[in-house]
Amino acid sequence: MMPPKAKPGHDTGLLEYLEEIIGSIRFAESIEEQGKRVEQITEVRAEYINRTKIAEKERDALAGPKAEAIECVRQTLELNQHRSSLVQFNIYEAEQKVKGHDAAFKERQTEFETKHAEHNAKAKEMESTEAEYNDKKTEFEATQREMTNARETNDSAERKLIANKEGMICTQHSH
Repeated sequence: MMPPKAKPGHDTGLLEYLEEIIGSIRFAESIEEQGKRVEQITEVRAEYINRTKIAEKERDALAGPKAEAIECVRQTLELNQHRSSLVQFNIYEAEQKVKGHDAAFKERQTEFETKHAEHNAKAKEMESTEAEYNDKKTEFEATQREMTNARETNDSAERKLIANKEGMICTQHSH
């Protein structure tokens, strides 16, 4: 009786005998090569599966920090949005204050221009009045000089008259 399969060496077993009869022995070498190739591919596949499992574990381990980072980014975004709103509000308030100050400035400027125009009018009036005063003063001084001269002339004439009267009285008495 034949053994089912040949033991390593050159013995022939029932399987080998049947392969020889069928002619499948010619595929045996190719089958062995393909088997080795399948083993290699299986090893590569197992390596990839192991790497995938390790990567999944690492990914799962990083899920917590990822969620924390996403939450931190979300909070930072929210904070920046609030800051932006605050800055925009402050800008709006500043613009409103500037508008108020501009209106007050324009009002003060109008008042200033009005007062300045009044001042200029008063200054011109004062110059005119001062010129009139100087003219009147000059006239007054001239009149005063004339009056002083007239008094002096009158006094002199009076003295002469008195002297003439005295001279006449004296001449009348002496005659």
